[in-house]
Amino acid sequence: MRNIILFGPAGAGKTTVANMIIGVLRDKSEETRVIKVSQGNKIKVICNDLKYNNKKEKRELQQAVGQEMRRIFGNDVWCEVTKKEIVQVKNMLGLGMAEDRAMFVIDDGRQHNEYDFWTKERFLAVGVIADLETRAKRLLERDGYDQKGNLRFENEITADDIAREKCQYLIRNEGTMEDLRELVVELIDMVAERTGDAEGAE
Repeated sequence: MRNIILFGPAGAGKTTVANMIIGVLRDKSEETRVIKVSQGNKIKVICNDLKYNNKKEKRELQQAVGQEMRRIFGNDVWCEVTKKEIVQVKNMLGLGMAEDRAMFVIDDGRQHNEYDFWTKERFLAVGVIADLETRAKRLLERDGYDQKGNLRFENEITADDIAREKCQYLIRNEGTMEDLRELVVELIDMVAERTGDAEGAE
């Protein structure tokens, strides 16, 4: 099964889709390990160590730390960190490089360099989108404060554009959880079909 990276703006539901992919695949097959990873994990660890308790301040701090590290070490720094994490997980589970025994889902794709990096690593880029009102409502319910103004920032527009215009598959997440699950099942069936075609061609 091919690895997947999810792209989309804040509140579109990338993590929800990632968790649903994992759940559906576990129901379908017990042979393949499905593992969710996030490029922002290390950033969150750094910020948590600084003991920021306010959600709004913590999110802004995470964004600032992430951008400054990109400035110092290059745009792909968090991609490289995540790639090393994936290799470590494979080694820990004794999977080596066997792609048919482990599938990884990255749930926080947002930038052009990330799209270029992970598609070169043969990840399927999947866009997750939703309208502005839906996204703002979700973030308010999740974080407890209004972020609608932030959703109009350039970085959010870029994430939305990548999802809509560059990704090989698009999930519009504006309905019920049942609606979303149907879309996720369609995605997984499509990925499995393409993987089978690729194996047959070798």
